[in-house]
Amino acid sequence: MKVITMESSAFRSLTEQIAEIAAHVRAASGDKKAASPDRLLT
Repeated sequence: MKVITMESSAFRSLTEQIAEIAAHVRAASGDKKAASPDRLLT
């Protein structure tokens, strides 16, 4: 295992960016679920 050292402000910025990406992914997957709720399973 490798240890990476970074400034707390850089870590905070990185985690904020990851949270924004996660929000976009949730929104995109939510749109797909809402668009096709009655799919037939075969």
